[in-house]
Amino acid sequence: MAEGGRSPHPELDPFVERYLVSFAAWDLLVLLHSQPGLRDSAEGFAYRLGRNPVAIAEALGVMLAGGLVTALGSGEGELYFLAPESRPLLDRFAEASANREWRLDLVRSVLARMGTK
Repeated sequence: MAEGGRSPHPELDPFVERYLVSFAAWDLLVLLHSQPGLRDSAEGFAYRLGRNPVAIAEALGVMLAGGLVTALGSGEGELYFLAPESRPLLDRFAEASANREWRLDLVRSVLARMGTK
């Protein structure tokens, strides 16, 4: 991550490694941070973000498995929302993202992940 391979935000490295799996996931994290009370389906989030529904569903699956989001219902009626206990960590990620160099490192990281698929 930054200079010398050391992250300026090492406490966020596990968060980034787990949840920042694509640019669609990044968009979803930003949306959940800006609207923490939002509840929507995978299709609804995809529509709001102008993203591919499959990419959003994959990101939500990772976030659900990690406990970042919670889901109510099932199937196409399933609604996802930010788990309340995840808010402080997401706030910290958003705050750290104000650092331009760190954001560029994150872009490189996401691009590298996308190149390995």
